Amino acid sequence: MAMISFLEQETNFDNKNKRVNVTRLFLWFLGDFGGIKGVKKIIEEKLNIDISGFGIKFKSYHWDEKLLNFHPQLQIA
Repeated sequence: MAMISFLEQETNFDNKNKRVNVTRLFLWFLGDFGGIKGVKKIIEEKLNIDISGFGIKFKSYHWDEKLLNFHPQLQIA
């Protein structure tokens, strides 16, 4: 369920240009996911969306995003 939730939040579909914008994590671990074909398969199976004929574009990754996305009691003073 966590993976599906992550994919739903991080995946955007550009139907006009037939492109799927995916998290850059897929690019960093492309071999582990089975290449571009594997990434497409994951998107299709987990999100139940047919993306045949679509290209894949990897989003840029910003290290400064969500830096405060942790438990507030764990903050170091």
